[in-house]
Amino acid sequence: MSESKIGGGDPGTSEITQMLLPLSTSNNETYEAVDFFVSTCNAEAYNSVGSSPAKWPNGRMILIGEKGGGKTHLSKIWLKTNNAVSVDTYLENMMFPMTPCHTHYLLEDIDRLDFDEKALLTFIDLATIADKRLLITARNIDKFRLNDLRSRLESTYTTRIHNPDYETVYTLVHKYIHNKRLRITQNSLEYLCSRLIEKGTYDAIEKTADNINSAISKSSQRQLNIIFLKKILME
Repeated sequence: MSESKIGGGDPGTSEITQMLLPLSTSNNETYEAVDFFVSTCNAEAYNSVGSSPAKWPNGRMILIGEKGGGKTHLSKIWLKTNNAVSVDTYLENMMFPMTPCHTHYLLEDIDRLDFDEKALLTFIDLATIADKRLLITARNIDKFRLNDLRSRLESTYTTRIHNPDYETVYTLVHKYIHNKRLRITQNSLEYLCSRLIEKGTYDAIEKTADNINSAISKSSQRQLNIIFLKKILME
């Protein structure tokens, strides 16, 4: 499948001895391409989703990834780039918004939506017959029991956002935590990143950032030292 960049940044990191670390987990609801951080963990998904939908096998693709990994951000970039229509709410109400003026459709979090499996099967089949392009996202697709639906999903090209490696954690500590300016030494930063790698999920990064925000809002703590971080990481 050909690759096509749709946004992103430099996955590299820089050496520091003392830095200002902005701290906040407020969501980026604009989902701009320039704000999407491309790393070894999501490069495959980034390039696959950014490829020409006209070349997608069967006209559809599934994007798999855990909570907080960037599925929503990446799919929203795709939505804007392709002038696509989001159809989650329609399917929950057993409606099929297929129109001649739209050729691209986005269906997010299919493993969490409340709809009849036959509705998803029908929509996939209608999209295929009408030669539409469909991007589907989910944490996993194991929950579905309808045989025909499982067959459609298993025959769909699947790309994944993998759990974070050290490089990704290091960068996301900067990216996720971005409003309140606090001080952190290089040793403390490396300690925090190594502990987050042990937890192994994007959700753990977000939860830790939330815990730091909560702790600093209740005190005059401005230095993120190892003693402070140990207490946060135990929560």
